[in-house]
Amino acid sequence: MVVLVIAACAVLAGARSLAAIGEWAADLPQHVLETLDARRHPVSGVRIAPSESTVRRALQLIEGQSFDQAVCGWLAEQAKESAPVDGMREAVAVDGRQHAAPAPPTAVRSI
Repeated sequence: MVVLVIAACAVLAGARSLAAIGEWAADLPQHVLETLDARRHPVSGVRIAPSESTVRRALQLIEGQSFDQAVCGWLAEQAKESAPVDGMREAVAVDGRQHAAPAPPTAVRSI
């Protein structure tokens, strides 16, 4: 399951190939791999990101339609559980940007 979560996150972050997914996974910091419960190296105890070949094998083993239905069902469940606050849903920026108030309009002078 960890491999599928990492692959899905990589695709959401812009990865468009198995090689890109593997590279994205290799760049994950230890605290993220810890949170995802990635496997540990037997000697060092360091969390290990799945390699491109591991991602490839995992994706080949799953049936796409069933996986799609499972993900969509989970997302629908999450939407029901997160009730809007004051009519607004909390949002999380996945592109690294934070929402900021718009800049005040600048006066444009016509000549």
